[in-house]
Amino acid sequence: MRMEVSLQLRLEQKLRLAPQIIQSIEILQLPALELQDLVKEELEQNPTLEEDLVTPDAEEEPSSEDDLERELEGLERVDAVWNDYFSSAGRSANGAGTEDRKREAMENTAAPSVTLQEYLIQQLHLLSIISAADRDFISWMRERGGDDREIVSEIRALAEYLIYNLDDNGYLPYSLEDLIESFAADTSPPVPPTEIGQSGDPVEMDTPASGNVEHPASGDMKPPASGDMKPMVTAEGENGAEGKVDALTPAADAQPPPAVEPSALSETAAAPAEPVSHGGSEDDPSTLLLEPPEFSANGTNGARLYIAQQTLRIIQRFDPPGVGGRNLKEVLLLQLGSDPEKFKEERRIIENHLPDIQNNRLPKIAKALGTDLEEIKERIAFIRMLNPRPGSLFAEKAAHYIIPDVVVTEVDGNYEIRLEDTYIPRIHISPHYRRMLAEQADNPKVREFIKKKLEAAKWLIESIEQRQNTLMRINREIIKVQRDFLDYGLERLKPLKMQHIADRVGVHVSTVSRALSEKYIQTPRGIYPMKFFFTGGMMGHDGTMESTLSIKQKVRQIIEKEDKKSPLSDEDIARILRREKGLAIARRTVTKYRKQLSIPSSRQRRTY
Repeated sequence: MRMEVSLQLRLEQKLRLAPQIIQSIEILQLPALELQDLVKEELEQNPTLEEDLVTPDAEEEPSSEDDLERELEGLERVDAVWNDYFSSAGRSANGAGTEDRKREAMENTAAPSVTLQEYLIQQLHLLSIISAADRDFISWMRERGGDDREIVSEIRALAEYLIYNLDDNGYLPYSLEDLIESFAADTSPPVPPTEIGQSGDPVEMDTPASGNVEHPASGDMKPPASGDMKPMVTAEGENGAEGKVDALTPAADAQPPPAVEPSALSETAAAPAEPVSHGGSEDDPSTLLLEPPEFSANGTNGARLYIAQQTLRIIQRFDPPGVGGRNLKEVLLLQLGSDPEKFKEERRIIENHLPDIQNNRLPKIAKALGTDLEEIKERIAFIRMLNPRPGSLFAEKAAHYIIPDVVVTEVDGNYEIRLEDTYIPRIHISPHYRRMLAEQADNPKVREFIKKKLEAAKWLIESIEQRQNTLMRINREIIKVQRDFLDYGLERLKPLKMQHIADRVGVHVSTVSRALSEKYIQTPRGIYPMKFFFTGGMMGHDGTMESTLSIKQKVRQIIEKEDKKSPLSDEDIARILRREKGLAIARRTVTKYRKQLSIPSSRQRRTY
């Protein structure tokens, strides 16, 4: 095989977009606020650009010489007054201005919202652990070893760890077995390094005495970082399974464990205590509460799980009610309170009939409880008042404010369109650099720099003007097509494709898509995304087209007018649309539209 280096001449054609064209395309698809940020950035980087701080309407005619003198005297008097004020305050004007600007910025900054974890941690630090915990649990902890300070430190550290593992809805999505294993791994003391003597023989380190074992204080406990938290496997059971992990924290009388052969682990490990039902049904493993295990089981999964369950019970008494639940059933039961004599029937419904409530099987619930239907409806109405997501109040996100790019107003029966460009700074090319370009004709470096900046400024201004012009032309055609929607509402929204608007405007369909991307239009009917007006449709028997949104609105109206005691099925709705509206629509299409509208099925809509 012959290998050599050679030169070859090849002629080819390629289509490449100039940087200016790419910039105009990017500016076209920017919404108003992002375009505002882009213009401000260009004003900082390009010295040839200037912002129009004074509009032509605000310009005044030149004043006479007498008016200028009176104005100058007034400014001198104001300046003297302010100088006296600052001197009496004992601070300079510059220092006061700096402090005022900082204070104004601090006062106008919104206070950060309190998260659910922070709210629960505050309650934990104000709580007396000994008084809040179960008495049998505290007695067991004291007999296990350690004074009250060590017990409080151990429980508080575990409680903080559980709190930081709650999700935004206030649920504990991980099993307690996984959490205590992760907690033990994170809080286990590091193994001391082996010291090597001069002879190379290992030297054993002294083991600290049992009375000198230090427990981390609650103030030193830090929440686990999101990047450091170990992924948990979602599970609901706490059945006390065996595991090869250490105790949550070492007991006060702990001694270094003797070496145990792997085959002897199953013989020396104590079995976990038998769980008993507490607060839930017998077949719900997430609400099983363990009995205090024997002290021979101290350090095993049974003891650790018992401590974790009692700690979680403390958290579940915090505000908001229901926090710390592991499923919907437990969250609702926690909100009913700890007294089992209150809301007995509601507890039975929650424990055994949540799926029946979801599927609106009220007669089945009434038959199971041996009561009449009206009483069941009242109790279910009370259950619906409970909060299924107790932590959602602390997970609220900041409201997203929409700035429309186009505003449509009705004037004397006609619709006028204007661009909302008040947020975009008005810019122009600085005349100073124009003169500098002419004066520096002999300096090639200065001339090249200024010329480059002037061309960039010119392209930016032209791209913004082209964007505004394209938006105006496209939305003018949209309003012409969708005038019936503005007059009568959603039922008269017409099917529309972007290709139709592109043909009428005389641009490519991709230009229309970019121009409408992430932009909003304000109309007398409300604020909508510009792409809202583009929808598919279905042709009726009379040859007219009905948009998909219009058909959905008809489905909603039919369901609103139905008899709730005998609701219409999807087949009935499709039959009504075919008979009265002339739409050849299938039953499965009605089902799809109904689900998109978040309307339940006929069984769930039925009232008794």
